[in-house]
Amino acid sequence: MSIRKKLTIIISLLLMVSIGNSVFVYILENESETKLKWVSHTHEVILKSENLLLDLADAETGQRGYLLTSEPQYLQPYGRGVEAARLNYSKLKQLTSDNAIQQKRLEAIELVINDKLAELAETIALHDESPEKALEIVVSDRGKEYMDAIRRQMAEFQAEEKWLLEQRKANYAEARAYVNSAIIFQVIVIIILIVLLAMVIKQQLFEPLNNLILSIHSLRKGNKPEVKDFLQKDEMGFVVSSFYEMSEVVYKNQETLARQAQLDNLTGIRNRLNLEADIDKCLTKANSRNELVAICFIDLDNLKRLNDEFGHEVGDQLLLAFSERAVTSVRESDIVCRFGGDEFLIVLTGIHDEKALHLAVDKMCRKIKGQIHREGKILPIEFSTGVAIYPNNSNNAEELINHADIAMYYSKRQRKQDVIYFNEEMSARISDNG
Repeated sequence: MSIRKKLTIIISLLLMVSIGNSVFVYILENESETKLKWVSHTHEVILKSENLLLDLADAETGQRGYLLTSEPQYLQPYGRGVEAARLNYSKLKQLTSDNAIQQKRLEAIELVINDKLAELAETIALHDESPEKALEIVVSDRGKEYMDAIRRQMAEFQAEEKWLLEQRKANYAEARAYVNSAIIFQVIVIIILIVLLAMVIKQQLFEPLNNLILSIHSLRKGNKPEVKDFLQKDEMGFVVSSFYEMSEVVYKNQETLARQAQLDNLTGIRNRLNLEADIDKCLTKANSRNELVAICFIDLDNLKRLNDEFGHEVGDQLLLAFSERAVTSVRESDIVCRFGGDEFLIVLTGIHDEKALHLAVDKMCRKIKGQIHREGKILPIEFSTGVAIYPNNSNNAEELINHADIAMYYSKRQRKQDVIYFNEEMSARISDNG
């Protein structure tokens, strides 16, 4: 077979493999991107469902604050929570429109949400006319039953989405494996064809030519010429490394998305997602070491006033300043979380006795207190703090958070920015007052 025919066959195969596999890789890449979008979509559904629960809790917090204090300012978080809950529910319906089972679950959840919102609205409406009747409704635990039902149904909804998330992650990983395999296959085949092409050219063209030239020089000068290796591996190595770098970028973006789902958009600190589970881990560790844990519920007292007087940009600066101070005031093993709106939760761990716990809480509050500067004005960071202690007050994360919240309201009602520690009399008073 002539050298021209051999070269034509090898080059044709090289072009066919390169073009065909590149098209195949392109198709696989598009499919991989589609699967990644579904992963992001499912993350968004889970986040929206968590936000819906948080919004309902915010609405209930505003309702309880109004009923306890009769302060109209608590109607604002109530109203925001109701509006945000409805918006998040609508978004969930839209995001899961392709899933008939999830749509039915959401319809069932909507019925209970409507009952819960109706109960909140009823107590607020009754408060001005008959506070006793409003408190009777709260004491009856009807609202708690609604929230428990919503959480149970939402847990089923989230379990389905988490299962879908794992499936879609697996599908995405499989798609990426196909892409990588196709790339590796292409690289291997091209290298083989190039090597084969080089061998044909060398054996069929260069070696005879070089031998002839060497013979001529040998006859004329008696010197043997240098023969240089002809290798084409560096460029191919660059291609392989480039593809792997592209794959790493995709995986890093996916990890970034997962991390961002657990961070507050404004402050950059963690949000309430997985908070209770993380607190439970701290409690388990503290139990094994016979240590105390402090759950500190903090509410910024002057955020609303600054927003009204200077605008939300100043309010955001206050939230950022508080978050930065909170993070630097505790250890890395502690937890700093934006609970929602102007509320924060700080978990202090690794404390051996109550005296050390009180000192740690006081030290943290002193470090956080301060001020921000705005247009020549000094604006203080004012906050109320409620603390619940593990295991003194409870051994359950949800109850500890609720107890710390109750203690914070006592601190807020005193308007002295003092730290109030929870005791059982507080719960009894709230129950007596509705």
